Amino acid sequence: MLRVCGAKDYQKRLDGELKALRDSEMWRAGAASRSLRPKGTAKKITKRTKGVGGRAGN
Repeated sequence: MLRVCGAKDYQKRLDGELKALRDSEMWRAGAASRSLRPKGTAKKITKRTKGVGGRAGN
């Protein structure tokens, strides 16, 4: 590992590996799904908010 990180062409090799990851189908699908997420702010949680109390009553 140390030999790889200290190589003279380390940055070039790293850029190539990162480009291969960015161009992979899985990475592109993740980017597409993240772009579909709503951009609004989260609702404020209060005592009356439903579904966040856990299992205290079970």
